[in-house]
Amino acid sequence: MALNISSSQIYAGRYHYEKPQNVDLLDRSKFPARTDMQCAKDVFGLDSVSLSDEGLAKAKDWREYTKDNEKISHNSVNPRDELYKELNTVNNIDTASMFNCEISEVAEQIEKEYGLGDRSGSHEGSLTVIAKAYQIIYDRIEEEFADPDRDPTWIKQEDGTLVEETKQDRINALNQAYNSRAELAASFARSKAEIEVAFNKKNYSKDYINELQNKVMESWENAVSEKNLERLRQKVAFFKDYKLDFGIGSVWSERINSLMYK
Repeated sequence: MALNISSSQIYAGRYHYEKPQNVDLLDRSKFPARTDMQCAKDVFGLDSVSLSDEGLAKAKDWREYTKDNEKISHNSVNPRDELYKELNTVNNIDTASMFNCEISEVAEQIEKEYGLGDRSGSHEGSLTVIAKAYQIIYDRIEEEFADPDRDPTWIKQEDGTLVEETKQDRINALNQAYNSRAELAASFARSKAEIEVAFNKKNYSKDYINELQNKVMESWENAVSEKNLERLRQKVAFFKDYKLDFGIGSVWSERINSLMYK
């Protein structure tokens, strides 16, 4: 079964805005033909202005003054380009929240495609879905940055300057979102164990609970190892055919399932 996920629904963490095109006012084909009853303002949206000799002289003096003043920049700034950069600046977007939403969206599509129900009812099954979502998004990032026609995106520095975003910047943002989910899952497992101790008289020591939290975190880290990502890129007939190595052993896997999925 091939995974049928629309690329339009997987945006790899960024909303992109088309770059605005500057209208060539000298290209008459882009404007309606002028008639004798129309003025330039009606056709082009422009008006005319006349300057007196005195005004022209002052403008010339000002220009001569600015030439010698190093504090005044003569670099022209296209406001359309600046707006385009701002719209495609990473720091204008909460990247972790966006990737978290995207991971959930892709995971839901995976579950629907394979008819998994509640993420297959086990720690391994649930984590495999999340890892598959990570792999899809990761590969979308790789594809985007490999595109020679890709429009650049920017990162805003603390001093307000913009630097062009790299592929590694984007992957780092994905990892930040994934790790935040991993930390949440590990904390939830710890809380569940502490509740079992407090209310159900389970004999879990503090060291055991600490190790439980560490093992959940470790399984999330190993789920997206390079070896597991290569496994997830393979086509399978059934989702359960994805056999990932979570690196925590069968004993701890059974303990986590007993606590979290009983």
